[in-house]
Amino acid sequence: MHPAAGDYVFWLLITVYVVCGAVPIVLLLRLPRALAAPPDEDAPEFDEHLKALGKRLGRNRRISHLPLNTRPEIEAAIAALDEESDELSRQCDHEHQKKVRVSDPDVARRASREETDSTQTVKPDRRAKDRTPLIAAAFIVPVLLVVLIVLFTMERPTVQSGQAGPRSAIELPPEVRISLPPLPPTEPLPYRVVEQKDYSFATTRRMAYRVVVTTNTLPDEATLRTTAEEIWEKGDRGWSEFTVFLYMPGMNTDEMAYGVAEFSPAGLQEFRVQALALIGTRWRP
Repeated sequence: MHPAAGDYVFWLLITVYVVCGAVPIVLLLRLPRALAAPPDEDAPEFDEHLKALGKRLGRNRRISHLPLNTRPEIEAAIAALDEESDELSRQCDHEHQKKVRVSDPDVARRASREETDSTQTVKPDRRAKDRTPLIAAAFIVPVLLVVLIVLFTMERPTVQSGQAGPRSAIELPPEVRISLPPLPPTEPLPYRVVEQKDYSFATTRRMAYRVVVTTNTLPDEATLRTTAEEIWEKGDRGWSEFTVFLYMPGMNTDEMAYGVAEFSPAGLQEFRVQALALIGTRWRP
């Protein structure tokens, strides 16, 4: 796994949470406020109310061609919407009745009479229908981001020599890199190199070692650092980036390493111990 994968996952999760929290707020703010009519129709505010109502009705494509300047025109437009809504409701109800399989002829005749005699129908909420794409996007976008997170954090396949490999989060020229201060001298642990991978890309030479140390007790950080430094010194110091993944005996070398050391030609740049890697092993059941 890439050493900087944790940072990417963190920011992607933050993005998911922000989107999940922002989308409902945006949808709520996009809802138009209710227009309250003044109690006195002779008040000057009533004319402003009619203008606002006409402007809002003008956004409806079904009546946008109608004049909406006076009260009779606005009432006529509202009546046209009511009539069209009733017609759409009757059509929907008729289609529903056609799809329902009725085995009893009496029930079928009764349903037909109810369809003919029905004059009160429920008006469909076209505004909610228009918001369906936004609501769908509110759920689809977070799901896509989660899928990207899973794909990004999956273990990558073996990279042959000369192919591109993982890159560190911050790349600095070797001459400006500063090595970590040395720790008190300790004896390195015996180790066994399990895998060597060349992750070189273009003019940047990268090498990664997966190493299993030989020990019966859990070593401290200083001992692991000394072991990693010995591996680096015995390797080629000319690598632009040299990564050592340290595993305890019995650990799966295809999974997270217990210790990770990052080297440049100037020396050790970063070292960290990942205690979570021991979960499920004999070192931390």
